Amino acid sequence: MSIEQDYIDLFTGTRKAHMAKYVYMYRPYIYEDILRQDAYYPFKMESNLLTQTSKEICKNFQGITHVLEMGPGSHTAITSKTVPFLRALKEHIGFSTYKAIDATLEYAEEACKIIENHFNNIKTQALEVDFLSTNAFQIIENELHPNDKKLMISFGQYIFGNSNDTDIEVLIGKIGSFLNKNDYLLFGTDTNQDEALLESAYSTKMGQELLLNAMYYLKFTLNLKNFSPEAFEHMYRWNSQERTVELLLKATTDQAIKIRNKSIIIDKGQEFNILNSRKPSIETVKKYLAKENIVIKNVISSDMDKANKFSIVIAEKMPSF
Repeated sequence: MSIEQDYIDLFTGTRKAHMAKYVYMYRPYIYEDILRQDAYYPFKMESNLLTQTSKEICKNFQGITHVLEMGPGSHTAITSKTVPFLRALKEHIGFSTYKAIDATLEYAEEACKIIENHFNNIKTQALEVDFLSTNAFQIIENELHPNDKKLMISFGQYIFGNSNDTDIEVLIGKIGSFLNKNDYLLFGTDTNQDEALLESAYSTKMGQELLLNAMYYLKFTLNLKNFSPEAFEHMYRWNSQERTVELLLKATTDQAIKIRNKSIIIDKGQEFNILNSRKPSIETVKKYLAKENIVIKNVISSDMDKANKFSIVIAEKMPSF
């Protein structure tokens, strides 16, 4: 899917909540600032849980040689989550290779540099991958020996948090095809449903600036001189039935743009769903994984109350019969 088509789909209402990658491609310091906010609980809960339980998590793994991280994120995320986890894993197993896989090569390269600075004798590789493309993991698979045992990690709720049902099924399908029997999958999942906590985390001025990155990226990438990326306001909604935070931009003025020779009218008051943050139950996660014969081995949770929980999920690809 091209950049142009993603934006055409957004403005015409063909798709929604599919713009997550573009909010991180402009002014990356905004996301770093969000991670430092006390109100942004998902980052703090996940990083604290990983720091406190990494040794316990690592007891679930055996014989790993390659660690592959999907969407490693920014400097703060890597040093707060990936580094302490890999330190515990290195002590437990002694893996040899770390691969950072991201839709943006710069993020993957930064992740590898940070890991190289913290660890000796670990090979690193940065790979730019469109996770929803037809041959998403083919380049990685071609470089690995069939007997190499893999652990795929994903922090920041990349797999289940920011995707719609269709994209989750496609992504889990590709992960399932890539993993061999007895390979592992490790990821964080936010199951919180405390509405006050959700609103304080996502309905913020800084959150608006993050969403506006998608509009700035459009303007400067496609050189839309008459387009105003500031002419939108942030909207937050909690869809309790779908267990989803919906993050939208609402147009504050009329605009007309052209993308790939297609004329697009943006009407004042029109709403555009930029991205979502889903809070699925563990049972829902389990059902998605089961379709690819990936079985949850263990769930390590941080419980504050029944409505407010963050979990680290350890899963394994089982042999097919």
